[in-house]
Amino acid sequence: MTKQKLKKSIIICLVLTVATIVAFFVLNMIYRDAQTTIIECAGSRGKVYSYDGEYYIIQKDGIYIYPDKKLVSVEDCTSITVDKDNIYTTVHDRKSDTYSIVIYDRTTGEERKSIAADEACTLLGAAEEKLYLVYKVTDTLYTLDLESYTIEKIDKEYSKDFKRTQIGKDLVIYNCGNRYVSWHHGNISSTLLGFYVAFGITDNTVCGSRTRQGIKDFEMYCKGDTYQISLGNKDNVYGDFTVSYCDDKTLAFAVTTINKEPGASFPDPSELKNHGCDSVFTYDVQSRERKEKHDFRTFERVIGISADHVVTYYKGKYLIYSRDDWKVVSEKDADEISKDGKYYFEVCGGYVFVFDDDTGECIDRIKI
Repeated sequence: MTKQKLKKSIIICLVLTVATIVAFFVLNMIYRDAQTTIIECAGSRGKVYSYDGEYYIIQKDGIYIYPDKKLVSVEDCTSITVDKDNIYTTVHDRKSDTYSIVIYDRTTGEERKSIAADEACTLLGAAEEKLYLVYKVTDTLYTLDLESYTIEKIDKEYSKDFKRTQIGKDLVIYNCGNRYVSWHHGNISSTLLGFYVAFGITDNTVCGSRTRQGIKDFEMYCKGDTYQISLGNKDNVYGDFTVSYCDDKTLAFAVTTINKEPGASFPDPSELKNHGCDSVFTYDVQSRERKEKHDFRTFERVIGISADHVVTYYKGKYLIYSRDDWKVVSEKDADEISKDGKYYFEVCGGYVFVFDDDTGECIDRIKI
């Protein structure tokens, strides 16, 4: 080899080495930014409630009317519902480890009544002088009489505004307005078989996911029949991260695939370091057939779905996609999201609400 060729080879090796080092550091920075940001959008906390054009927000120090009108000063609210006169909340007193249902005046925020609850519960809605709630531990449905303030287990009586829908032999769905209440399907609630979460409900259809040993199965129940929704690559699907849209014709929901090491337990899908990709699946409710599947980029999280749009978070921006052609129709800077933060997203009405998980503060709202 001549000196000139040797010199050229050395230069090429040096260039390749430098390029490799630069690429390593760039990818490491991207990876480090991703793994220190936690994006959660399970849609199950119920921190936002919409009524009469106003949005009521649970934050750590009280209840606010969005964006910043503080109406009630109270800590450790876990659930909220509203009617024309009152705000109903559940409160967990951490010092005494007791639970209560507290009623506030919707206009003034003044406390009207506090009723002790036996255990943690979720409020579902008020109708016909009754407040409907479900105990989380036993998954049992109750009513609170708003005149006598007595709590009674629901057996066979339901109000005209409170729907009880039987789908199939064992599946029962309770629904007050558009809010998911509870459902039962034989022995599926047992720890051996896993548990269900309903995320799309119409009068004759319920769609949900079942967790079994860390893996999510997605199923659709239509007028007595069960349909397995096959997602593909099921071993890596982890459905705690699920947002959805459902009407009489269409079901659309997002799931996350994660990168897991062989033999390792399933990591938290909200930690971006484990992220594979988010996908939106769309199904025809009538035919129960898949219409399409759309995959997003690694580290891009789906945080909201509506009839026409999908909202994602990606590298410091909120991106709004059209569901017709999957093109970005608008975007918004997400300056409040930091690389070492933890955030929770909840869809309510026509918006995606952004919460800082450390402070409990609602920090932004994105039109969907």
